Amino acid sequence: MSGHSNSEFWDKFSKQFQRVNEPFTLPLSTQLMSAVNIFNAKKILEVACGAGLATKVCDFLKPADATLTAIDFSPEMINLAKRTLEGKDVKFVVASAESLPFGDNEFDKYFASLALNLVNDADKMLDEAYRVLEKGGTAAFSIWGRPEHSRYTPIMPKVLKEFDIDLYKGAPPPRSNYYLGGDLNALRELLQKHGFTNVIAWYHPLIYLPESGAQFAQWIQSSPQYIPLFSELSPELKQQVIDRASALADEIIQRGEPLTLDCAVVIGKK
Repeated sequence: MSGHSNSEFWDKFSKQFQRVNEPFTLPLSTQLMSAVNIFNAKKILEVACGAGLATKVCDFLKPADATLTAIDFSPEMINLAKRTLEGKDVKFVVASAESLPFGDNEFDKYFASLALNLVNDADKMLDEAYRVLEKGGTAAFSIWGRPEHSRYTPIMPKVLKEFDIDLYKGAPPPRSNYYLGGDLNALRELLQKHGFTNVIAWYHPLIYLPESGAQFAQWIQSSPQYIPLFSELSPELKQQVIDRASALADEIIQRGEPLTLDCAVVIGKK
């Protein structure tokens, strides 16, 4: 199970996500909108809408008479999204991607960015996506891709290993967020197993451009994944970890390269 598959984590992370992560992930969400051809939609479902930035773009791009429903299993995310789209005709629902509170064949467009690799059961999420789509409808998903092609996620694990710090304190590590993204053929077959046809998949990098390694390190410190760790370290060790993470990020930036998260995109029709 992923450590990021519970709503409490995302409730705590919601404001940080809105401030830093959501602008970083927006280009991937807009690619999903384009992939499902949001421009001729009638009834749209966005799953894992976060704080609503992509929802706002979708509301702008969709036809004026198309309906837009956005769900997230984090109540705090939904509260932020409602404020982001205050006054807009968007329906927000607190709900799980694995158990959608909608009827069969209800939507013609479905998209979910960076959620399929985080839910407890990807098969259930795909079953639900297929169920709520009308015949001929299109679904698009993005997930974490290949760790060896990502530049920012390996930084903290490398630092913790250098300082012999066990983030999980002897417990087995959670399922990797990359577990679905390493093989595009397997990803296509996964959607086909759940009934989708005309399945297409490709890799797409997300680009994160901190001004400095120090800014990256500040972001890491405020992530709920690492807050408990930093609270337990001595002041001296904490500073050493921060400085090392900052230095590794600076090495990438000084090479003239962005910090990246490799992602995979997959679309299919019902």
